Amino acid sequence: MVQKLKLKYEKNKIWIYPLKYILVACFLSIITIAIDTRYISLHDYIPEVFLTSVDLAQTILGALVGSLLSITTFTFSTTMVVLTMYSSDFSPRVVENFLSEKITMKVLGMFMGGFFYSITALLFMRKTYEFESVISATIGVIYAILSLVYFAIFINKVSESIQANNLITKLHNEAEDTIDAAREYHSQSKLLEYFELGENVFKKNIRSDKNGYLELVSYQDIYDDIKSGDYTLIIHPNNGDFVVRNEIIASLYSRNNEIDEDILKKMNSHFTLQSDRSIKYDYLFALEKIIDVALRAISPGINDPNTAIECINILGILLSQLSEIDGNFSEMKEDDSNSRIIYPYFNFDHDLYETFYQIIIYGKEDLSVVLSIYKALENIMINATIKNQQHVRRFAKYLEDKTNEFYTNEIDRELLNKAKEKIINIHEKNIELN
Repeated sequence: MVQKLKLKYEKNKIWIYPLKYILVACFLSIITIAIDTRYISLHDYIPEVFLTSVDLAQTILGALVGSLLSITTFTFSTTMVVLTMYSSDFSPRVVENFLSEKITMKVLGMFMGGFFYSITALLFMRKTYEFESVISATIGVIYAILSLVYFAIFINKVSESIQANNLITKLHNEAEDTIDAAREYHSQSKLLEYFELGENVFKKNIRSDKNGYLELVSYQDIYDDIKSGDYTLIIHPNNGDFVVRNEIIASLYSRNNEIDEDILKKMNSHFTLQSDRSIKYDYLFALEKIIDVALRAISPGINDPNTAIECINILGILLSQLSEIDGNFSEMKEDDSNSRIIYPYFNFDHDLYETFYQIIIYGKEDLSVVLSIYKALENIMINATIKNQQHVRRFAKYLEDKTNEFYTNEIDRELLNKAKEKIINIHEKNIELN
């Protein structure tokens, strides 16, 4: 349940900050109106310098209404320009990275809240209080000054966000956090290279009841449903995989000839499918964003191989973390139960191919891109397990086969051979150490 709430928050967090600032402005407006209309008797305790006449307050608040509405429109227009640039120059999948920036939503919320405060305060400026002093204008001015500070921060953030290296750094940190969270979440489970069903002879398939990306599996809730029996549940898709209605998403095996139908009915509720992917529990989506930026950089329209090389270096660092893990499956089992859940875990061989194959296809004629991939593979080899080093060597051979025909020059071949030899030397050195 907690994970579902976190996922829901992740999908809707861009609305949280504007709503929060509007609610704050609403509360501030109620308090201010209550003070100015004498429902709350605080005027005797407010310094005279902060009080203004009703006419002056109406003038100030009227000016603020127009100004805040104008600057809100300008901020929204600026945001749309940046989003368009992100989509065209980087990738449509990184648009949410700018939208999810706190300062972006804070600025919009600040100005929308300011407009709400000013217009409601004006509404209650009654003629009956014409000769009374009010505090609404002073609070409005303070609010406007704070809004300008936020706007200056927003402009600075926009100037930083449109720089490719800053976006790549953010995507790197985001992917690293997702990988670390996934490793921590599965740290209590047993890693398996393969699994056997043993004496389980009876099988029931669980089919998806809708279409969408598998964003979350509530493993603990599933286990609570089956732990009283003697079951083995095999989950087939991984987080982020697209699932269609009636596709088999899991298989439930039992040692006896009966499987509780109530368990099957509840099973679909533990699989959360959504129309679009979320980075919260999907580390491959985090890698995909960086891959998209690299692909866009080496496209003929942009032709920026250095940005692609920076992305490849980051991908090498991230895959180096994944290369430390052996095991394609994870087993969840408690000591006091015979039931278990087996589900896909980090599959390094698959992740390595999925990360680089598109970059190789579109960048194979650029020597600098090919050399940077070799360098990334070399960096991965340093921390990889013996088994994963074999996967890296096999992929290096795949890279060689895909690119050899484009480099017949002696200097080019020499550089490529040196890059391949470094990978081989690291592998042989690690074998000797073991």
